Amino acid sequence: MRDLLKKAEDKNVADLEDKNVADLAPLTLTEAKSIYQEVLSALENNRYAKSNARELAAKAEYQVKHAIYLAAVLDEVRKDKKKWEVVFRNFEDRFDQIASQLGFQGHYENGLAETEKDIVLAIQNLTDENKTLKEELKELQTKNEQLSEKVQQYENTVVTELEKKKEREEKLRKIEQIFTPDEAQVLLSGNHLIIRLYGLTFRSGTAVIMPEHFMLLTKVMRALREFPNKTIEIAGHTDSQGNDAYNLNLSENRAAAIRAYLEANMGLPPDQGNWLI
Repeated sequence: MRDLLKKAEDKNVADLEDKNVADLAPLTLTEAKSIYQEVLSALENNRYAKSNARELAAKAEYQVKHAIYLAAVLDEVRKDKKKWEVVFRNFEDRFDQIASQLGFQGHYENGLAETEKDIVLAIQNLTDENKTLKEELKELQTKNEQLSEKVQQYENTVVTELEKKKEREEKLRKIEQIFTPDEAQVLLSGNHLIIRLYGLTFRSGTAVIMPEHFMLLTKVMRALREFPNKTIEIAGHTDSQGNDAYNLNLSENRAAAIRAYLEANMGLPPDQGNWLI
């Protein structure tokens, strides 16, 4: 590869000299030769450094073509000095094309430097603005992801709550069908299942459950099994005989009787019932 590069360098240099490139574009030609020497030096120090050598060789070839182009333009100008103005106006036109895309008009009364400075500044401003927009976009994307997660969580919660509500309502309707209006009223208040027993009565002054009410309590047990984890309130009343203390004690004894009956027949946990009779 080193020999091939050396031959290519010698041939290119010879061609350039034939075209007077060495006289018309000496700086560019010197740069091309310098890069060729870097390629040869790199291969001499490490013959396996082909990747780096190829990159340098491409740069050298570019500078050769660059020198040829410059020499051709300068040769025309040398032949007709009026073309200098055309060359400079071409530069200005190209600057104007860039400036117009950036939103301003170039000024060349003092040369190209002022417009060049404005172009660089405009590009820098665009670069900074682009960086800011990317940061804002990233922040908005993060917020959007967070909002999407919250919306998803909310939707899941709403769906879950609706499903639970629907399930509770279906169970409530099922329980309501167990009892006749004369036997009980079934209510669901929050986490509480309330069964108001109208058909369960006691003999005056007693807390003994009569056998004719066993069927009604069997229905109560069926209802309780639909809500095994709910707090249960069985509400009833006493008659007006006796004073308040007596009736309160009687009410508690009747509640205890029903509680004992339910616990004995369905294994109801002691802490599940809120017994009010």
